[in-house]
Amino acid sequence: MCIRDRYQRRVRGAYLKSMSLVQLSRRSAALTRPLNNLLIVRAQSTSAAADKDLFPGAYSHRDSPGIKYTEQKRNQNRPVSPHIFIYAWPPASLSSIANRFSGIAMSVGMLGMGSVGLVGGDVSAMMAAIGASSVGGLAKFSVAFPFSYHYVVGIRHLVWDRKPEMLTNEEVTKTSYGVFGVAGAISLIAAVV
Repeated sequence: MCIRDRYQRRVRGAYLKSMSLVQLSRRSAALTRPLNNLLIVRAQSTSAAADKDLFPGAYSHRDSPGIKYTEQKRNQNRPVSPHIFIYAWPPASLSSIANRFSGIAMSVGMLGMGSVGLVGGDVSAMMAAIGASSVGGLAKFSVAFPFSYHYVVGIRHLVWDRKPEMLTNEEVTKTSYGVFGVAGAISLIAAVV
């Protein structure tokens, strides 16, 4: 194999990696390949009608080629599925979401403190001033809750790693309520101190 062939193969590989699955399947269907003395040739398709041959399970007999999928479904007068806010979220999902938000809150807080420190501000003096102000209790709770919540959830996950039999729906619900309660209590104590 010469250097030019290697280069063309490498360029073609990088090009094929950047293509979507539909483009790849259309292009591969258009290639000619000998297979046990057979020559498989298929025309390169660019339309939805030709895609029915390439992807037989992706289209039904009711689909109209050339009309956008969303337009077809909108014109069927079918009911729209209900919105996410009408469902009661399980405590485990709320606990997971709160864990992610507490991690984001800690990251943003550390970014803010680091930024103040980089521009020459005194972070400890600023925090002491906020803690001594009229909103000090709320500020302390707002800082303490993400730390305590994230820490308590981390302990819960360590326990789950050691005892996977605790991963039942009832236990997860109980521990989710417990995590909120323990983190809230620790944060209240920190806000008072």
